Amino acid sequence: MLTDDRRVAAPISVRRFFGVKLLRDLRLYRIPEPPAGVDALAEWIYQTPSRCPALRLDYDVYHQIRGNIGDRGQLQDFENLANVKCLPYVDLATLDHRMGEYVRQVTREWPDSLGQRIRRNLDHVLEDLSTMSNRKDR
Repeated sequence: MLTDDRRVAAPISVRRFFGVKLLRDLRLYRIPEPPAGVDALAEWIYQTPSRCPALRLDYDVYHQIRGNIGDRGQLQDFENLANVKCLPYVDLATLDHRMGEYVRQVTREWPDSLGQRIRRNLDHVLEDLSTMSNRKDR
């Protein structure tokens, strides 16, 4: 899939293609198209990442990887992207360094930089949770 997406001779902009992706999702889940049209909904969602943060994050991270021709992709990317979708809804999460960097790049301009929630491993998550708990106890 990643290789096929990179072969497209003249890809449309990531922002414009979001409407195509949204239409596919609506059809997949048998959700009727909105009266104002899918493009209007897609633009509304894309304007403000917090409106559908998991959808935007997953979409943007995938396209960040797609745009990095030097990154061949890895077998665990689909698993990592599933974890990326959870990031807006948790306080802390673990991601490998590579995927964490993609999230940081994508969310750098977002009001809530989700990249700050990423930890390298469970030990770091537990350490931060312990610190948070100690602050609440005071």
